[in-house]
Amino acid sequence: MKALTVRTVFSWFRAFIDGSILLGLIVGSSLSALGLLAFIWPSFDILNQFQLLFLVLTVISSIATFLWPYYFPRLRAIAQWILLVPFISSIGVLAPDVTGSFTAPKMDITRVDTASTRALRIMSFNIYLENWDKEETAKSILIYDPDIVFLQEYAPNRYKNVQALKNRYPYQARCKYWRDCTLAILSKYPLSNIQNKKLASNNTRDDVHGRVLSATALVKGYKPLRLHTFHAEWPKPLGEQDLHFSRLDSYIRKDMKRYPDTILAGDFNSSSWSFTMRNFSDQLPLIRHSYFKPTYPTENLRVKRYLWLPAFLSLDHVFSSPSVPVFNLERGSASVADHHPLIADVLIFK
Repeated sequence: MKALTVRTVFSWFRAFIDGSILLGLIVGSSLSALGLLAFIWPSFDILNQFQLLFLVLTVISSIATFLWPYYFPRLRAIAQWILLVPFISSIGVLAPDVTGSFTAPKMDITRVDTASTRALRIMSFNIYLENWDKEETAKSILIYDPDIVFLQEYAPNRYKNVQALKNRYPYQARCKYWRDCTLAILSKYPLSNIQNKKLASNNTRDDVHGRVLSATALVKGYKPLRLHTFHAEWPKPLGEQDLHFSRLDSYIRKDMKRYPDTILAGDFNSSSWSFTMRNFSDQLPLIRHSYFKPTYPTENLRVKRYLWLPAFLSLDHVFSSPSVPVFNLERGSASVADHHPLIADVLIFK
């Protein structure tokens, strides 16, 4: 009788585990599918930020359905049918961005007239406001030797006297205090017309997000190159990020009337496959070059120990005007910070 009771309890426990797994699959599948509604209701787009993670978990779960010893064997087929939902949803959201990384126009640098052009290397890098390792941060930048660096979450008083950066980049556009902005542009070439513009609403007290810092790089013998670095709010609170993007679009359009050769780079806190980023890219008078480049989080566990996952959010982006072609864009690595940097090679003309 005792053995029967133990067996019964174990059976009920197995059935409970099977039911919990099935419920978890239903919830996860629903979240992935709800992301598709962002096409109609933008508030659902926050779910699409995680579609790459949904896809990875779906693949792992699909493999697990063949290995898990179900107490009710029929649940195996049911679980596999349920997992088709997030698989189709994630592929539907991610596919345009993945194909964009292959179909985006690429310049053949071998056919460029070198007498009238010059190649510049740029870097966009969110160095993380709580990162105090100045020397390692400088090394993470200098190892790629960019000509121009766009920095986000930059603490002015912390980094303004880092000698290695001052030596390599004698021209720097930055705010005096971090509550003014946490953005900076470091350059090997003179900078002029520096502007710091607030894009955030008056309802937020966020000092880190919702700013754009602009400057004009003057490379002797070549057209002025307008530079903008930007850090957007997350899609929460709802509507704040949309406001940033709308105001940024208006600002860029107005600025380009004076400076047609333009580069915009920064942390947009919106994955490249999200409907928000697709719509913003389509309306902006610039070309987006950052397709399917997951940059967050890094493997650097000293910064955020709880983020053990590989990069699954493509939050950082590089845009340029058609007159400033980008012929190479790669994701870099960093020994500190919670974002991977983006490094791009661009051409400027006489």
